[in-house]
Amino acid sequence: MIAAVTAQRAFRTEFPDFPEADLPELPPGFTDESWRNDTCPSFHNAAARLTLYCDYADPASRDHPEVPRYSLYETDEDGCLTGTEIVSTDDWTIILAKIEARA
Repeated sequence: MIAAVTAQRAFRTEFPDFPEADLPELPPGFTDESWRNDTCPSFHNAAARLTLYCDYADPASRDHPEVPRYSLYETDEDGCLTGTEIVSTDDWTIILAKIEARA
């Protein structure tokens, strides 16, 4: 289900209570970059220069229930967020379309 995971950091270690079933099937090229100081698991695609945050399916389980489940951000060549949010939505098909447009 997860394309690739970092050996030392992964959503399973950083967010042990996060259900794997809440993660969509990620497109190829994404690696698990989850960090416990974030509000939810995150995945990075270096080639597309994107970072995707995936929150709980149930809004009541999120730190901020009013925030959409998925957020896609632009990153620089070093993988750092540029501050440019591409889209935040609860619709996975919109996320996939934005990722495809960057591929």
